[in-house]
Amino acid sequence: MSIDQTLDTKPWYRYPWTWFLIAVPLLTIIACTITIVLAIKSEDGLVSDDYYKDGLMINQSLDRDRKAAELGISSFVGLLPGDRALVVQVNGGNIELPLKLVFLHATRKEHDQAFEIRTLSPNGQARVDIEQLIPGKWYVQLESEADAWRLKGQMVYPGETDIKLSPGV
Repeated sequence: MSIDQTLDTKPWYRYPWTWFLIAVPLLTIIACTITIVLAIKSEDGLVSDDYYKDGLMINQSLDRDRKAAELGISSFVGLLPGDRALVVQVNGGNIELPLKLVFLHATRKEHDQAFEIRTLSPNGQARVDIEQLIPGKWYVQLESEADAWRLKGQMVYPGETDIKLSPGV
């Protein structure tokens, strides 16, 4: 038996393990490239550009919540059937118009909605037409236009149609 007969003389590309060993790092490089491209092209709406400024705003926000509690202001927001309008009931305090009602989606900033309430009925109600809400968790805020006070609440849509807004929720 000669040496040529005992050695396997196939070329390197005929061995399956060679391709496996090449494929693992190659797939890793491709996955990293895709991840980097997605990270560069997509905007992360949850990340703030100015953390320091946001930190300073926390105290102002807490003061607005305390002011609403001092004035005894409370509110109730009810989603009307058909999900395209809601009724806002505002109670207590000396309420100066206009008011700002804001619906903030927990994760998708592009779906946030803001409305201005210019008139209230004698019993403190207003009707507001809204765009269709997407499913998920929503934060709801009612505040004075002069940023003197603020009421907050939250809801999960679909499912919840009534939201009680109160200071510092």
